[in-house]
Amino acid sequence: MKFLGKRHRILFHDATWAIYIARKIYPGDINAEKSACLHLEIDKMCSENKEFKKFLEEWVQRTARKNKQIKNLFKKIQEKNTNSKRRRKKRKTNITAKILSKNWSVKL
Repeated sequence: MKFLGKRHRILFHDATWAIYIARKIYPGDINAEKSACLHLEIDKMCSENKEFKKFLEEWVQRTARKNKQIKNLFKKIQEKNTNSKRRRKKRKTNITAKILSKNWSVKL
């Protein structure tokens, strides 16, 4: 539907089609049908009220920015934890190599 842009509402934009498409794309998801109907209602509200549309678009952008910041923070924490684990493994490997390099022959 990207090729239609803002005019995407002319095709498949009624409850029957929305529910059908939701069931096909997300089989077994109990919220898919509700989300499809909600999408129709939000589109309708945005068409009728341009201020609401502007508010909604700004809210989505703010939320996306916050989610991106949170995702980056978690990524940095994960990288930090991964790096510290790598160092510990390296130390163990070096100590093990030193122990194994000594001659530990047992005389009977």
